[in-house]
Amino acid sequence: MLSKLLCVTLTSLALAQSQPDPNAVFFEALSAGDSAKVQKLLESGSDPNARSRTYPALVLAFWAKKPETPAIITALLKAGADPSAVGSDTKAAPQLAAEQPELSLIDAFLDNGVAADWKNNNQESLLGIASAYGHVQVVSRLLERGASINAQDDEGFTPLMNACQNRHVEVVRILLQKKANKSLKNRYGESALSLVRGKYEDTQAGKTRREIVALLEGMK
Repeated sequence: MLSKLLCVTLTSLALAQSQPDPNAVFFEALSAGDSAKVQKLLESGSDPNARSRTYPALVLAFWAKKPETPAIITALLKAGADPSAVGSDTKAAPQLAAEQPELSLIDAFLDNGVAADWKNNNQESLLGIASAYGHVQVVSRLLERGASINAQDDEGFTPLMNACQNRHVEVVRILLQKKANKSLKNRYGESALSLVRGKYEDTQAGKTRREIVALLEGMK
């Protein structure tokens, strides 16, 4: 009886493994950056939330990094893709977009229902992420679209703190011009100023720290 059961189980597994993935063509189109084909497949019933292994379609499309990636992101979102979907070891697609300098990527999300104040599971905002990476144009776009300038993540870091800590002078300047709160502290008791203060040795890092401190202390 046990031998017969084992045989049936192995046969079932073999049959399952031999079946083609119904989404294989869809995933190939995403990886190739073929927006026309992706759109056609979505119209034919392909699931915008389909996963290849654990990776959601939006993340697969983003990883492809093709010229048509923004158009594919748009098509997926309009078809109902979940922007917050993540794989077992990946970030959600809006966060990936905020980590890049290209406006077309973040615009694809902002123009299709993803709020400028979207946050990931760690409560990191798009503005906080873009500020940490120093992407001036993306920071400006998010502010234009109404992103909360003082949004804090689950450790209390603000976009201004992120920009200061990573020594992104122009982002610090923009945030201060837009009246970012310099007095807020994170859960460790650190402020934007304390995160950037240090030795002002004659290196580029030292000069940058000095410049940011001057901005923080000079802007009212």
